[in-house]
Amino acid sequence: MPVSSHALTDALAGIVGKDRLLTDSASLARCAVDGALPAWIVRPESVDDVSRLLRLAAEERLAVAPRGSGTLIGLGNPPRRLDGVLDLAGLAAVVDYEPADLTATVQCGTPLAALAPRLAAQRQFFPLDPLDGSSRSVGGVLATNSSGSLRYRYGTPRDLLLGVRFVQADGTVTWGGARVVKSVTGYDVPKLMVGSLGTLGVLVEATLRLHPVPEAERTWVVTFPTAQRAAGLLAAILDSSLQPNRLEILSGTAAATRTAGAAAVAVSFGSVPEAVSAQGEDLVAIARGEGGQVVTAEGDFWSRPWGFLADATVVLKVAAPSSEAAALCGEIQHLATGVGI
Repeated sequence: MPVSSHALTDALAGIVGKDRLLTDSASLARCAVDGALPAWIVRPESVDDVSRLLRLAAEERLAVAPRGSGTLIGLGNPPRRLDGVLDLAGLAAVVDYEPADLTATVQCGTPLAALAPRLAAQRQFFPLDPLDGSSRSVGGVLATNSSGSLRYRYGTPRDLLLGVRFVQADGTVTWGGARVVKSVTGYDVPKLMVGSLGTLGVLVEATLRLHPVPEAERTWVVTFPTAQRAAGLLAAILDSSLQPNRLEILSGTAAATRTAGAAAVAVSFGSVPEAVSAQGEDLVAIARGEGGQVVTAEGDFWSRPWGFLADATVVLKVAAPSSEAAALCGEIQHLATGVGI
């Protein structure tokens, strides 16, 4: 028999404490999911708290959603029912950091912005740079499979997650993967959890693969009158020996907010200063051969907010081979123009 609302409130408060159980209307509205309002929000401070909360939810047949920073809370199907929200901001500790092994184990509520300074002290970084900002939590980035321009060199969350601890719907705490880079034992559970949107379990702890910060990094932007012209440069780069950190094609509004052209290719190289300069010279030669106009970008080019995304009425995420990206951008823009977008 389901417990009463008062008894449930007491049970939740008994796990996390009254000060970490929220029922006020402002908090509930802030944590709504696709218009569905929860009846309560709990803010666990430990993996054991999460386990006990999910065990209680399973026993009482409650529908619960995990929440990180809430940036992409609308991603995925709308919930059929939402009784409560697990706000994981309280799980924000660095559990273990091994600079010599280039690994760090962190709780999944840790914001990327809070992790970065700890790693920077050892000239290391976690190379995920989602477009929606460093305020994102580690768990949220993994659960939504988010990445940014650095994925060209360093990969996506699936390539950077070594091990993961998560809590199943019945409260069982489970670990998959390893705490070291070279491990080939067992099922690759971490890759399964990436992009799962919390449907397979609540991510509470992750072991991450880190990388050294390049000694130098510079960015060049090559502008073209059309996306089709930019495609020629993209193909030439992919067919060359160049090794960019980042490689992005910009068209339409994206190009207009950043460059003087209708389409552009932004390329950055990160390495020792001599290698960066040499690759930059090779890029300029290739770009001019394709008829592009080359400029050196300002140092904050990649960190500036991508404001056009915030104002967009439609945001479409499409996966395609790198060689087809320019043509795909042109086709999407053509279709969008045809319907007045």
